[in-house]
Amino acid sequence: MSENKEYIGYWYLPDKKQDELYGKLTINDNRIDLEVYGGLFEDINSSTNIKEVEVINGFTICGKSITLLSNISLGFKINMPGTVINKYRSKFMIIGNEYKSMDECILSSISCSYTNLSEWIGISGFNLKPSKKHMSIEYSYPEDMIYELDDYTLKINYTLKNKYNLDEINMKQHIDIVFEGLLGYHLDSALGIIYDFSRFLTLCIGQKISPYNIKAKDKNGKEIEIKINGVEEISDKKVNNHEMLIPFKFIKENFKECLINWNDKKEKLSPVIDYVVDSHSKVFHIPLSFIKLVQATETFSRRMRNNCKIDEDEHNSKIEYIISKIDNDEYKKWLIDRLRYSNEPSLAMRLKEIFKEVDFIISLNSGERKKIVKKIVDTRNYYTHFDESKKDLIMTTDELFYISKYILFILKVLIMKELGLDEVSIELQLKDLREMKFIKSKLKEIFNIKSLS
Repeated sequence: MSENKEYIGYWYLPDKKQDELYGKLTINDNRIDLEVYGGLFEDINSSTNIKEVEVINGFTICGKSITLLSNISLGFKINMPGTVINKYRSKFMIIGNEYKSMDECILSSISCSYTNLSEWIGISGFNLKPSKKHMSIEYSYPEDMIYELDDYTLKINYTLKNKYNLDEINMKQHIDIVFEGLLGYHLDSALGIIYDFSRFLTLCIGQKISPYNIKAKDKNGKEIEIKINGVEEISDKKVNNHEMLIPFKFIKENFKECLINWNDKKEKLSPVIDYVVDSHSKVFHIPLSFIKLVQATETFSRRMRNNCKIDEDEHNSKIEYIISKIDNDEYKKWLIDRLRYSNEPSLAMRLKEIFKEVDFIISLNSGERKKIVKKIVDTRNYYTHFDESKKDLIMTTDELFYISKYILFILKVLIMKELGLDEVSIELQLKDLREMKFIKSKLKEIFNIKSLS
């Protein structure tokens, strides 16, 4: 799903409207390109350097005010008998108002649609009453859902669009997420909120979720529409509510708590979340995807779980005692470096604890955990350090693929726990999930796990 539009009008630099130039702005395959007849620079014939223009303002022949932000000159061409056409590419396009600088674009609210949002929310205002000779369709707007957070207010907003003629009626419910009360958020910061929530939805829904149809109000209450250069192609692939990892109905009563936990922990969990989100949009690569997943699990353990084998003070005392017994400064420095991370659990220890923690979802006995952990560690060490002694111990392509599915599923469950969901609720939600049944069957088949049912 890509947008293709064209805007004809007059374009000028801020405070230089008297030098306006005729031109055409196009949006093709999510690229925002401007062509003007003439140049917005004095040295329009210089093509030796790439030029950047912070702001270009415009007014279209159909009466729209437009602001183009972060513009790069793409050069020029000359048509006979000598008309110069300059080309620019814009990072942001704002429809509905003119701003003289990036700093002037301060928003009080921003809203957008998300792919698969309606399926995730799972709430409809339609009520269909068919009979033999009568069809009654009623629509009542669902109850507003508003969540007051520290930095903004999140609102789930419903609208109904309809069109009809003599022989056809088309009615469609749309759901937008509105972020209000931003109080001084610049454009980049406000867009950051939108993309953070798309990451949250990706985790919940289980496939890559993208924002679109972005609208906002600035600090003066002016309504604007925002286009972004180079946004991803938006998929319209549908997903069933029962296939989602965390459907809205599952967290509806605790949604505010989930959002608070998400906002509090997203920075700390960022490397883990990035990979889980990334996994929904990229092809699986062997062994790179496997190594990244192992790194993500190790990072989660280091940031969110116990990172010491023994008490830290006790460990430091032991280090100080050992170092104090060495007179040679060179040996002392070498030993300090060697002991720097000696209190951190090994990868094998971290994986065993993580697998044990999610035992309520996929139960393995200690021997089976140990066997799978050894395969993971040996394979990781081989591909990371090219340890030839491990070559005969590494996993096959099939084993790598399915163990990666298992690790990814575990990371999702761990993030669910970090959002504040308890184990009983998680188990209830996931027990019939197709993804979990698939992973269990493959672990049982490929790794000869006897305990899985």
